[in-house]
Amino acid sequence: PLDYVNLNTVLVVLDGTDRQQVDWFRNSPHADDFRTRLLLSGGEYYTLSKELERPVFYLMDTVAQRLRLAAVPSVIRQKGNMLEVREMKVEHD
Repeated sequence: PLDYVNLNTVLVVLDGTDRQQVDWFRNSPHADDFRTRLLLSGGEYYTLSKELERPVFYLMDTVAQRLRLAAVPSVIRQKGNMLEVREMKVEHD
């Protein structure tokens, strides 16, 4: 499908219950990019949406399976006619 359409957004998937992942997102360049769509694998979207002052959506299981997500946070973007899924390392105390 990416031969015919462009994914204009960057998808960032994180676990909203993990404070380090939320802090990672807040300090990343994705936090200020209006084209970034934030997807939650866990946590409450309403609370996080208010905290980050941006729309937050739930990650659907079918999307996670389709992208073959193994870890979060992950950043998904289009590269040519492929999707690049990049797992990010977040330091925990």
